Amino acid sequence: MKTFLKALKWSNGIVLLVLFLFGVVSQILDACGVPLFLKSADDLSKFVSVLLGLISAHLVISYIETFNHQEKIENDISQIIPLLEGIYVKKFNNSSDMRHHLAKKIKAADDRVWDFTWQNSVSDNDNAQKSKDATKVYADSIQSASKIVDYREIFVFTKQTIGRIKQLQRRKDENEDAYLCKYMPNDSQIPRLQYTIIDYEEVVFTSSDHLLSVKSKRLVEVLANYFESVWDNDIILKEIKGAGGWTKTATGELVCDAILEEFGSKSK
Repeated sequence: MKTFLKALKWSNGIVLLVLFLFGVVSQILDACGVPLFLKSADDLSKFVSVLLGLISAHLVISYIETFNHQEKIENDISQIIPLLEGIYVKKFNNSSDMRHHLAKKIKAADDRVWDFTWQNSVSDNDNAQKSKDATKVYADSIQSASKIVDYREIFVFTKQTIGRIKQLQRRKDENEDAYLCKYMPNDSQIPRLQYTIIDYEEVVFTSSDHLLSVKSKRLVEVLANYFESVWDNDIILKEIKGAGGWTKTATGELVCDAILEEFGSKSK
């Protein structure tokens, strides 16, 4: 393979040299008033064909070299990642890009999605329409995944969390079988990170200060344990799979409805 690539580089160099020499010679002849060695239209046609052939050869060889160079880069990356113990980091320019990435990963999830994106919204430097579109794609992906994978979401509400209230109402209305959720009281002293775990393989941080996607088994394991600790101590909204899995109070009222009524009235 190395011999082949070396031959390609030499061939490409020869093609470029021929094109360069032709350009220099033609300019010199033109400056001296000597007509180019083309006596007929047929000669011109043949010459143009040869010239186009040389240019085409250059482009093909360049493409092959670029392709092989890209393959080498990808191969090097694949060898480096294991040395970093599987860590892969992707940084997003804005929250819209993050939401699109998260939506794609949620839709492709095979086993579980654990969602701790408790904040009402994240700041965005995109235009309003782009942000709105990204939010819709993200919300739709949750509904889609909630039909088939273990989707767990933890809510935190404040007076300003109108968006989160609407999200809980939507989840209740969708009532997907595999969707589960709990509620963390806002006066809880536990530090609240913002992230979503996909299939125990990737964690997407959704804080406006840290829009990152990280693939690291060790980090995912730590954050999964953190999520489970919070989950085990939160107020249950829906912990049983199925349409009838929403938790009720002693009086028969849905806990979810009580939360919606309490914080919905506060956010008005």
